[in-house]
Amino acid sequence: MVDSALNHLNQNPWTQDTTDLIRNLFTKDGKDPRKTDMSKVKAVLHQIGRMYRTEVTQENVGDLDVIIFCDDSRFELIDEGKKLYKDKTINQLLYYNEQQCKGRRRDMDDKVALAVTVNPVLTAEVFEQTESQWVYTETEKPTQIQICPWFVDWIKNHDYKLHNDVARSNIGRTVVKVTESTNHILRQIDAFNLLDKVLLHEMTHGRSAWQTSVGGQNIVGLADVSSQTRVSCIS
Repeated sequence: MVDSALNHLNQNPWTQDTTDLIRNLFTKDGKDPRKTDMSKVKAVLHQIGRMYRTEVTQENVGDLDVIIFCDDSRFELIDEGKKLYKDKTINQLLYYNEQQCKGRRRDMDDKVALAVTVNPVLTAEVFEQTESQWVYTETEKPTQIQICPWFVDWIKNHDYKLHNDVARSNIGRTVVKVTESTNHILRQIDAFNLLDKVLLHEMTHGRSAWQTSVGGQNIVGLADVSSQTRVSCIS
């Protein structure tokens, strides 16, 4: 999919389909889509293809790789009131709100997530002997893509329940019923094709897809999603 996108963007001139897509996604105020600067998009796609193309086994996963999770069983509940969990794969405490996957029934179109992405960073306080002071260290861990359980349920087309959460499968059925009845967003026949697109989109938020610095702050991944669909990590 990455190769196909780059091939179309590198064509000169673009096909009509490519031009129409650029117009709908990136061009504003009636401007000519053929004059749209797509260098950043192509750079991100190139990085995804270069960094995420090769599948690696668990013992060979590096900090610049991406791990895709199909359930949230790695989360151990620490404090239900604060929605504080421990990610057992990296031994990190984090805030995890499953509502980001369920969405809000009254505003379903833009609040229901199919997947969420996070770039974990572990922090630690270490005593520096030579300087006789405590210093903070940061260690980057592989990007994590969490596919929402209701979306997995929809693709597999059977009941999927975790942590005795019946509502999670209910929201999946509700979303699919609404979207199919209105011919909007999702179709069961497109499930696996849609999954590819969802994963590619989530990969654009990965650490390896994009890194830059703005005002001295290091920015990793394309931050084009709201905070409600991101997992906030703490040490």
